[in-house]
Amino acid sequence: MRKSHTAGWASDAPTPAQLKELFSQIASGRINKRRLQTFLRSGMVFKNEEIARLILGDDIVFPDEVAESRGLSYTDAQLKHFAEMMPSEEVLRWCKTNGYAIVAGPPSPMGLLEVRTFKSEHFYSKGGGWYGGGHAFGNGDRAETEWLAIRKEPVPNSLNQSWSEQLRLLSKDEQVPNTGEMSWFITTFYEVRGVRLFEEVYVRTSSVTSGGSRVLVGRFDEVGLYVSGCWDGGRRYSFGLAASRKSSEP
Repeated sequence: MRKSHTAGWASDAPTPAQLKELFSQIASGRINKRRLQTFLRSGMVFKNEEIARLILGDDIVFPDEVAESRGLSYTDAQLKHFAEMMPSEEVLRWCKTNGYAIVAGPPSPMGLLEVRTFKSEHFYSKGGGWYGGGHAFGNGDRAETEWLAIRKEPVPNSLNQSWSEQLRLLSKDEQVPNTGEMSWFITTFYEVRGVRLFEEVYVRTSSVTSGGSRVLVGRFDEVGLYVSGCWDGGRRYSFGLAASRKSSEP
């Protein structure tokens, strides 16, 4: 999601008192969706970040939250980049409707093995393992320093389907993320929000092993994130499909 959508937003921020009152109304249920939409289109002006928080709530993880929870740091240029590339209100609402979360990518690109090395306790295999060497996807398929918009559950109706059958379930706005993106997304969302996604299922990614099977990630329980593989024609009731929002760039 690389294209900037800043046009049309006002640059002034609301006062702390105004924000506190609005968040209080949302939390208590005193402001419904229609009233919120009217409010957002009224005379009050918000920064992009505040609009994103209002629409997605805990389902957006900002760079400062990643830095604090994961012990990382972003440069001023990277923080500026994230601010400029904030998805449009239309995309944010699409993500909310379709069960997506948005997470800031790492300060430097990371593949699956780099994500695991960074914090191995989040993985079932703490080191080595079948994917520890000899597979290009381990380092080559990376999460970039961009916003990652990824569905929090398998694509609907994708369990117990083959790869080709699963692909037909994607909308025109969706694609399949790689293992670096999925491992970063899942472990970072847990670090920041304390929520384990894909705790009982695996999801196919776009990554492929050197032998040609599709890489799956999931079963993220207290033991850690599992990484497995399955041929494209294989079907299992615990195997679904991962999905991410396509970049808005042509």
